[in-house]
Amino acid sequence: MSTLIRSFIAIPLPPQILTNLVAFTRQHGLHSRESGFKPVKAENMHLSLKFLGEIDQNQVREVSQALTQITASLDPFRAAVRGIGAFPNWSNRVRVIWVGVEPVEPIRSVYRLIDEATVKIGVPSEDRAFSPHLTLARISFMTRESELAFKRLKSISPEPEFGEFMADKVVFYRSTLLPQGPVYNLISSHPFSAG
Repeated sequence: MSTLIRSFIAIPLPPQILTNLVAFTRQHGLHSRESGFKPVKAENMHLSLKFLGEIDQNQVREVSQALTQITASLDPFRAAVRGIGAFPNWSNRVRVIWVGVEPVEPIRSVYRLIDEATVKIGVPSEDRAFSPHLTLARISFMTRESELAFKRLKSISPEPEFGEFMADKVVFYRSTLLPQGPVYNLISSHPFSAG
């Protein structure tokens, strides 16, 4: 019987942006579990491209090979982490607080190539439209503090900026769910190597 591996594909972030995101999370109380927040650990922050779910060893090999082929044709590009938002939105029952990543189009292009390749390997497309973002915190339960935090966050002006980075590779991670939260281990790394 084949062992299934829970996995996903992402663009990693440099340490300085992670530091800026964690500082913002603390500054705005999003690290407080008593207030109903479940912050994402710095080592688990990344720009998710596609969650693959549970795949077998053969599919793991095929995904790695497909990523090597895809990234061989891609050029690195500059990306900026800025802005703040909520899923589903600020006025509906907030479940996730996120920050944006721009420019959207080159990220969507990478996503489309990966989605097309992984669908051929047997991993279906996700139901919802792809929206480049980084999750800062999930909301476990609503409190007065979390509602006040939402009010402050949605009215921040100018929009927060967390830095720029060179998007120059995608990473393929294994995700292991543990009681203290998920742990991500690198399966393979795929630099953009066009040109």
